[in-house]
Amino acid sequence: MGKKSFVFRFDDVEVREREFSLLKGGKEVTVEPKAFRTLLLLLRNPQKLITKDELLNAVWGDTAVTEGSVTRCIWLLRRLLGDDINEPRYIATVATVGYRFVCAVEAAEDPVGAVDAPIQASEINAGKDKATHPRIPLAVAATAVIVAFGALLLGWWRTPTAVPVVESVTQLTDDPLRKSNLVTDGSRIYFNEGMEGSSRIAQVSIEGGPSVPLQTTLPDPIPTAAARDGTALLSINMIPVGFSSSLWSIPLPAGEPRRLGNVMVQSADMFPDNRILYSVGKDVLIAENDGSSPRKLASLAGIVQNTVISPDGTRVLLQVNAKGDLGLNHDTFEMLADGTGVREIRKANANECCFGWSWDGKYLLYSARTGKRWDLWALPVRAGIFRRSETPIRLTNGPISFSHGGRPSRDGKQIFAIGSKERGQLVRYDMKSQQFVPLLAGISATDATYSTDGNWVAYTMFPEHTLWRSRSDGSERMQLTYPPMEVWEPFISPDGTKIAYNSVGDNSVCVIDMNGGSPRTLSASAFSPKWSPDGNSVVYNRNRLKADGSDNGLEMVEVGTGKKTEIPSPDGKLGAFWLDQQTMVAANGDLKKLMMFDFRTRKWTDLVAAILENWINSPDGKYVYYTAGGTESSLQRIRVADRHIETVTSLKDFIRASNFGAAQLRMAADGSPTFTRAVDSEEIYALNVRWP
Repeated sequence: MGKKSFVFRFDDVEVREREFSLLKGGKEVTVEPKAFRTLLLLLRNPQKLITKDELLNAVWGDTAVTEGSVTRCIWLLRRLLGDDINEPRYIATVATVGYRFVCAVEAAEDPVGAVDAPIQASEINAGKDKATHPRIPLAVAATAVIVAFGALLLGWWRTPTAVPVVESVTQLTDDPLRKSNLVTDGSRIYFNEGMEGSSRIAQVSIEGGPSVPLQTTLPDPIPTAAARDGTALLSINMIPVGFSSSLWSIPLPAGEPRRLGNVMVQSADMFPDNRILYSVGKDVLIAENDGSSPRKLASLAGIVQNTVISPDGTRVLLQVNAKGDLGLNHDTFEMLADGTGVREIRKANANECCFGWSWDGKYLLYSARTGKRWDLWALPVRAGIFRRSETPIRLTNGPISFSHGGRPSRDGKQIFAIGSKERGQLVRYDMKSQQFVPLLAGISATDATYSTDGNWVAYTMFPEHTLWRSRSDGSERMQLTYPPMEVWEPFISPDGTKIAYNSVGDNSVCVIDMNGGSPRTLSASAFSPKWSPDGNSVVYNRNRLKADGSDNGLEMVEVGTGKKTEIPSPDGKLGAFWLDQQTMVAANGDLKKLMMFDFRTRKWTDLVAAILENWINSPDGKYVYYTAGGTESSLQRIRVADRHIETVTSLKDFIRASNFGAAQLRMAADGSPTFTRAVDSEEIYALNVRWP
């Protein structure tokens, strides 16, 4: 008797195993038999790595063929399906090992008939003929029952698992502002809108419509949870010193915010009964809804930087930074709500982020990067005696990029997520015409840095974050770095021969020759490098995170010798640069003022108070330019000699591209401020999901 046959569906493709047919867009497509059997094996094992040997054994059996036959079948399938080997939608290659079918697959049993051809890799030589006897001993019968049960169990195990499928996507907002930190109380969605330093909380109905600002006196609030009864938002007030925050409750629909306790936290969430869960360093604590009666639930082996409570309140997701730096890569743990049963469920991965729960707690929702785009994935995590392997399931496959993870709706039918199509336009602000004009023909780039003589420029392509250099007129263009390295804050050395930059993936400060070559690491666990006027040293921020979240001070390194010197950094200092060889400027850790450091006296003095977003010195060192947040973002400059401040231009209607969460300010060779204008879209979407 043959085994069960199935009908597989994915995107606009239907594969009928019994009929040996493939329909794409409703039209039948001719497929070679071997290629069809290869496809069936992949479809019966979605998301699972199938080795080349397994394919050879399952499809060709004892026939002597080479791996080239497998390669040819995969090539044929990609051509028929319209797949791209570089950005695969269906069949992904695991170099030298095999292949994986990465698209979500719906499988249904075909009730009409069965198939006889073996296509499962695990079913090769699975059965042998056995002699029959008129009388069967009890032991033999028992063995037969066990074997039959095992076969049934194996059949269940090998049957394609039903997976969640996104059936449609609905756009809920329609404005150009940057969005982040999405939470929902079931009827409304709350989120941050705008750039860091001048962001606000906005809200929109789960049905969509215009977004409306939430009126609150709390500066720079970041929503982390919403009470299910719609009465309050749990929020943190971000203070960059140590990357910890004060914890607040914001009444809804309006009212004065109230601080909860006196602790500085890394993360916080709210139980269904409004009790509060938060992390302080390595500890996870629980408190009443007013912040009272705190008690420790658990301690982890690293800084707990994200806490997410399951919708039913029984489990907690924890993302832990075990490396002790300020990187974004966290190991993911799960524990019960009483602090017991801690187990690791996902190792840190630079291409994954923003983990949260599905509505029923059976999956983790998260974002994963493929090439230049982020997609939403679901990871099964429900434990049990018959639990299958925790193989991730891809929910989206472009063209919208979802880099912030997703939040489930109350009824479980939707996932709310922030989606974007990123692109930027490099511009400079012309001081004479008082207008923004394209720079380098308005390429999609950011962080433009010029050589002292103005002949050369370096920049990072956006959103790829690869480092390039060219003549200031755009000629002699050369790419200097390649994926997976991502570059942030490049600066050309005073002699125009080298570029210092921050390598985001490994959190290090590097230097590379203007004509290319291998980069050299100046300091691990560091960011925001700037050259000294003589070109001998680079100053940067240390990138170490202690349990109290306190160490992000300044340090400089001699490029030739590698000798490092600590710079006194009381209250934390960020983004330092030199005005001259004896004077340095940096922002205070709370981003509320710029200060000057005199190397002769080794003391800091105030320069200007503002809500700082970014800052840079003019090429002649006479001015410090900075973008100031608040009710209306603007470009300001202060004359160092007499501290005279003037507004250069308003940035209220200028939407800046977000580069690793911040908008960059740079200076062209002629003293014009440069920006990257956002010409992309970032909106909130509702993904309608059919769960198994």
